[in-house]
Amino acid sequence: MSRQPRLIYSSFFLAIALSQVPRWAESWSTSRSWVGGTLQPRSSSLLTTMMSSPQMSMSKTTSKLLVLGGTGFLGQAVCKRAIIEGYEVTSLSRRGLPPYRPDNSADTKSTLDKVDYRQGDALVPESINNILNEGGYVGIVHCIGLLFDDESGLGELNQFVSGSGSLPSAKSSYDTITRQTAFNAIECAIDYTLDAAMETPLPFCFTSAAEAGWPDVPGGEFVERRLTPDFLKRYLAAKRAVESKLMQSKPKLRPIIA
Repeated sequence: MSRQPRLIYSSFFLAIALSQVPRWAESWSTSRSWVGGTLQPRSSSLLTTMMSSPQMSMSKTTSKLLVLGGTGFLGQAVCKRAIIEGYEVTSLSRRGLPPYRPDNSADTKSTLDKVDYRQGDALVPESINNILNEGGYVGIVHCIGLLFDDESGLGELNQFVSGSGSLPSAKSSYDTITRQTAFNAIECAIDYTLDAAMETPLPFCFTSAAEAGWPDVPGGEFVERRLTPDFLKRYLAAKRAVESKLMQSKPKLRPIIA
């Protein structure tokens, strides 16, 4: 299929998906929040779920949090909340500094100025290891994501929907941007717990998607098989692969899937 027909095809189903998915997510998302491997009612806020981790709450005033993708829309919100909660926050992203937003309030700008922004690529494990090896980290949050990859034919829309206004390259797929970066981070986190001889599991929060739980609810498999466009299936496959990998990381890590 050529790029142009694919764009038309994807756009048609995108219109359907965007009109229906919020309803599905709202009614089915109660099964999609896991904390430490225990099923929890899905929180209305990722940040509430993440900050509810006991280990992170115990020492937040003197401990560090690593946010992967901290310059994106979700990542900036996580960084801001973590600073307010008393953490020292390090952000790792390819762009380094967040995009300038003139509409940010003075309080938001002041809070985000306290984040330690690092430039690096989570596809390169050394970028993550170099930060963790500094020590003092009590939690990791993976916020790296891609709404439309290049193969979807909708990649150019990311400049409007992405928090950093980034455009995907030809190699930017859901598998590389979501799955591979998360797999790298999980493996680096496990190594970190071993090197630090941590006695308790290290909280690792992965920002998944409510729709990844469609197979677990009535009608979900039908929706995914018959109504979901290919790009969304690939998006969910990457999310599910990370969820599975993270759940297998116990007891070294404490999975938080939000």
